[in-house]
Amino acid sequence: EKEEALRVEELQNAEFDRKLAQEEVWIRQGIKARRTRNEGRVRALKAMRRERGERREVMGTAKMQVEEASRSGRV
Repeated sequence: EKEEALRVEELQNAEFDRKLAQEEVWIRQGIKARRTRNEGRVRALKAMRRERGERREVMGTAKMQVEEASRSGRV
């Protein structure tokens, strides 16, 4: 169940990243390719960038606990 949820999340993230990459290419095509009627698309791209940044922040946090151990002699 947890593995399935992680797999689904990974697929959703991959699709999101693909869409974000397409929109980044589009935004760099120049103003003639981007008419004023596409202002909503620009706003959506900015929102996607924010979401991606937030996702990175969440992915970057982890809690670890380290304890000292005796030497075993093995490497």
